[in-house]
Amino acid sequence: MRMLIRTEGMKLQWRVIGLLIVLDTLINSAMGAMQLQSLKDFFSPSWSTLYIHSVNLHSMFFYPLYSGIVASLLCVYEHRDGGWKITMSLPVPRGKIFMAKFMLLLGILGMVQIVFMLGYFAAGYFVK
Repeated sequence: MRMLIRTEGMKLQWRVIGLLIVLDTLINSAMGAMQLQSLKDFFSPSWSTLYIHSVNLHSMFFYPLYSGIVASLLCVYEHRDGGWKITMSLPVPRGKIFMAKFMLLLGILGMVQIVFMLGYFAAGYFVK
């Protein structure tokens, strides 16, 4: 199973995924900080209001979008020129192939969440 996950990881376009993660963090941190400053008449500036403003855009727009983009990047080689036929003819059970792709997807989405939290803390320290 480890070899399948490693193989799927080698097929990924890590530069694209890294760029998407950095853009997500920068946009969410900037939008949260801007909303925190513009709405300070209504909400007292604190960590919880910054979190609410940051997480709204992330959870409603970027995270579902990134889960679809990363899932499509995981399967891009199989969708080209009958790659699924070649993949399904391998001497490895189908379930293990799908599970390797799923575990890699969960790992990348977990990494997105961790980087989002780091961006949230960085934005909080810059705003205060």
